[in-house]
Amino acid sequence: MSFENVEEVVEERDPVSVNKRLAEGWSLLAIVPGFDATNSQAFTCYVLGKVISDTEKTMRMIKERCETREDNEFL
Repeated sequence: MSFENVEEVVEERDPVSVNKRLAEGWSLLAIVPGFDATNSQAFTCYVLGKVISDTEKTMRMIKERCETREDNEFL
């Protein structure tokens, strides 16, 4: 999977929260081991990414460029 269109990345430890995000359209990027030094306990860390479509990415870039032109009288 390409990470080019990943807009936001979060780490979750709770499987219920992971399933909720997956149902909302997030993608599972990785599952990695974690360690809580305070409690001396190992845990599973789920890394999720909010992916945007190429179309949405293009629309945002166009909008940003238009806003930049409006803010800069010399463009």
